[in-house]
Amino acid sequence: MELLIIGIAPAMVALAVGLHAWAPVERKSYAQLSIVFMSMCAVVTSCVHFVILTLSHQPTFAAGSWPTLVFAFRWPSVVYALDILAWDVFFPLAALFGALAIQGMGLLGVARNVLFGSAALGFIGLSGVPLSDMNVRNIGIIGYVLLYPIAAALLSIVIRREAARGAV
Repeated sequence: MELLIIGIAPAMVALAVGLHAWAPVERKSYAQLSIVFMSMCAVVTSCVHFVILTLSHQPTFAAGSWPTLVFAFRWPSVVYALDILAWDVFFPLAALFGALAIQGMGLLGVARNVLFGSAALGFIGLSGVPLSDMNVRNIGIIGYVLLYPIAAALLSIVIRREAARGAV
């Protein structure tokens, strides 16, 4: 899981960069904000999963009772709090600004709405923290595991079609 997330994070930033390159001039600032927040998400989540991968199983870090407060993916722990920051704060902001960068109808309109939905679910998941209910937080997972890849696929189709027509 850790290696998968470390590998996916740069791809998500690359999609945001591609969206910026493709976005209409009047919407590039939204796309740029999407790059910023997706980069923040990628850096934080990569750090979390790299630390889990490299340090959590080292005898020096695994000894004692405190490692569960740092490395465990159960509430409350340091890595879980950082994961929430990445995926329920920075990711939905990236998806929101990515949606705002998109203008158009058809597949573009669908992709835009799916990104809005992805952002909304991420923000709803954040409400699990003050409620101390991590099951509510799991709502956000639908936003980035299901909706975001759908939006990315739709955008990929549109951009490829436009590139084939020489419009990009």
